[in-house]
Amino acid sequence: MSSKGYSQGQKPSGIIGYTIGYLMNLMQTKGHVSVFEQYIPGTVSNLLDIGCGGGAVLKRLIKKEKVIHGFGLDHSMEMIQLASQNNRKLIKKKSIEFIQGSVDCLDYPTNYFDVVSALETIQFWPNISQSIKQINLVLQENGRFLIVNRYPKVGSPWYDKMQLKSTKDYCDILEKNGFVVNLVDVEWRPGWIIIEAEKKPHNE
Repeated sequence: MSSKGYSQGQKPSGIIGYTIGYLMNLMQTKGHVSVFEQYIPGTVSNLLDIGCGGGAVLKRLIKKEKVIHGFGLDHSMEMIQLASQNNRKLIKKKSIEFIQGSVDCLDYPTNYFDVVSALETIQFWPNISQSIKQINLVLQENGRFLIVNRYPKVGSPWYDKMQLKSTKDYCDILEKNGFVVNLVDVEWRPGWIIIEAEKKPHNE
């Protein structure tokens, strides 16, 4: 993967960024929604989707009544604009909200969300440990953190880009920052990993 292509994946911008966001909405939404439905049982009151892109995943989950209130965060203004355009009716109904911001400093109340999702975004975070601490703060006790990310083979172009290169890397950084890992799935699709973790109670 070229450095320019990686940069656009990290923070889509300009016309190319809009195009990437549009394509992600078309190509990734169905898979991400199916993962969410499989690994997050029940109805979610408040979901924060970090790196929400064009907002199609949140829209689908709300329309399927899997999520009651959806919050989308992205550090790309182009993605926030695209997500807002695609969700005008749900924004008007106050079922969904999008803001531009950084996962390193989440401007939400503590202990607020039932679930936080990070779908194809964690590899782009500049300080993963700090970001996971922030996620832990805004999650309710026993709230869940769902990660879907690339898990490429050693020696592949994507492998060199990964900050977390093994299941042990993921488990270690989550457990050091207040989570218990409930599930790791590397069989969903070749080259991908799914992790579902739970916020530890305060007394642990």
